[in-house]
Amino acid sequence: MKVFVTGGSGFVGQHVLHRLIADGHQVAALARSDRSAAIVRAAGADPIKGDMADLTAAENGAQWTEAPAGIDAVVHVAAFMEFWGPENRSASPTSNPPSPCIAQRPPPG
Repeated sequence: MKVFVTGGSGFVGQHVLHRLIADGHQVAALARSDRSAAIVRAAGADPIKGDMADLTAAENGAQWTEAPAGIDAVVHVAAFMEFWGPENRSASPTSNPPSPCIAQRPPPG
């Protein structure tokens, strides 16, 4: 199965990546930075550069929004973790599933 993971370089996400790969799944994970991409790659998944806060179209540089095309499942474990600063920044990407992933879901039935 093809699985797209948000938050794959985080504490929970790394465990999710390892389990999915161990179970034989093809895994890609969102990575905001080169450091995150290295963590995802070390786990055996394909890093997809992007940021949950940037949902613009691929033609504007947010290529990650195209990543969910052709996937079978999404595991959304991303969360914006910052203990100082504006609180409202964390709410949207953390509590709402990424809209590019929802757009790819098959119709019910």
